[in-house]
Amino acid sequence: MKNLIIAALIFPALLITTATLAEASTKVMWGKTESRNGQIGKVTVLCTTQLYQKDHEGILRHSNRPLYKGEEFRVLKYETPSKLKLALLKTIL
Repeated sequence: MKNLIIAALIFPALLITTATLAEASTKVMWGKTESRNGQIGKVTVLCTTQLYQKDHEGILRHSNRPLYKGEEFRVLKYETPSKLKLALLKTIL
């Protein structure tokens, strides 16, 4: 009877541990960040800098916290310069 009680207490813990391990193994890590659907890259901060965020009106504002060297962020969307701008840049340099 004592063994049955111990088994009844341990079995749920084993189920929870197995479920947690299954969830953990489905994560795909890229450096310090977890890769997600729609991610096209990541940014690694090279030196401490100020973080800017757009407010609800679309205006860039200082965030309350700085970004520290080594922090990583997912990139979901970005804008590249046009071919004309890149060509102008090459002529200047």
